[in-house]
Amino acid sequence: MEIVLLHTVRSVMENFEKMLKDRIPDIEVHNVLDEYIVKSVTRHGGYAEEDVQRLAALLKLAEGTGADRIIATCSTLSMQIDALRERIGKPVMKIDEPMLVKAVELGGRITVMATAQSTLGPTMEQLGRIARHLGKKVEVGTVHVENALDRLRENDKDGHDRLVLEAFEKLDDPDVVVLAQASMAHMKEILEGMGDRPVLASPQMLIEHLADLMEGEKNDASGTE
Repeated sequence: MEIVLLHTVRSVMENFEKMLKDRIPDIEVHNVLDEYIVKSVTRHGGYAEEDVQRLAALLKLAEGTGADRIIATCSTLSMQIDALRERIGKPVMKIDEPMLVKAVELGGRITVMATAQSTLGPTMEQLGRIARHLGKKVEVGTVHVENALDRLRENDKDGHDRLVLEAFEKLDDPDVVVLAQASMAHMKEILEGMGDRPVLASPQMLIEHLADLMEGEKNDASGTE
């Protein structure tokens, strides 16, 4: 399988392909990075028309590679993916979808931690939509870890991690914690070690979902031979 990863954070781009190939060695990966779009969405307080057109152009660029699937690795992009899917001739996957489904399945009180404020509203909307679809009742709270994303963009990973850790320590005992940004995923085990609540991170869950899809496609292909 050949895929395109659409990124907005350089550190995610640098790590995600390795994670994919560790799990799915025969996958072919192309990377597209746009560090500006999240800044623009944040400045506009949501998606302005120019942001929608920019994302549409990025998806078309990814489609032009001829890859089998496109994966948006940024949760801020997720809010517009559904609206733009019909313009793209390839399947487009959202990095956070498997994680959010799992969070709703676990149920109870969910806290979404995000370093990009633009992610919080759309993530809550997705959780609500998934909960209604699954017939589950959940209570969703949010925490914006201010300045953490700026630290990461300045290559201050330790500063980013310290701010996330401090915010986690102040949580009001939720049943499950969702790390909204893929760039927070490396902290999952550290945070889980601080309590008895599950902490969900999107990259590995998306990779496992993709591996299952590929296995299913291989089985379907062998069954038709």
